[in-house]
Amino acid sequence: LQTHYRSPLDFSDERLKEAQAALARLKGANDVIDELLKREGTADTAAELATQAEAFLRDFDAAMDDDFNTALAISQMFGLAKEINRYHQEVEHGTAFDMAHFRMAAEAYRKMAGIIGIFEQDETAPADDGLTNAIMDFVISLRQEARAEKNWALADKIRDGLKEAGVLIEDTPTGVRWKRA
Repeated sequence: LQTHYRSPLDFSDERLKEAQAALARLKGANDVIDELLKREGTADTAAELATQAEAFLRDFDAAMDDDFNTALAISQMFGLAKEINRYHQEVEHGTAFDMAHFRMAAEAYRKMAGIIGIFEQDETAPADDGLTNAIMDFVISLRQEARAEKNWALADKIRDGLKEAGVLIEDTPTGVRWKRA
């Protein structure tokens, strides 16, 4: 998708790795959106982000209308992903959260992703009935207790066991996050 359909496709192991890394960056922004949409906030700190999101979406639509230029369209997704990640860092470092404007940016990002067809749900995957989140919250709370008691061996064992199971733990200033590897 990062090559125009009329251009020759440069396929190699290196290009495949680059595409995987690019998709991981886009998924990372999607994970940030999931995380921030769980918060509440009435500050007015993301108006510029919402304005940028509108511009990225407008340019995305123009690229798609221009002979289905997915390479240019995806570059707009990367631009918005960068701004979403920047705003996330600001919030992590104390900026008050602005749900209303952030939601506009999130909706623009997800609209682009839907058009391109990334982040589609795997229909063969079992539906998440909330049990996964409940179990992960419990396991993370056990790890947090071990850390509070300075039982580093147990905390590391939990983290390493989750990593082997394909779950990454991220300790942040605002708490612990987890995501599938």
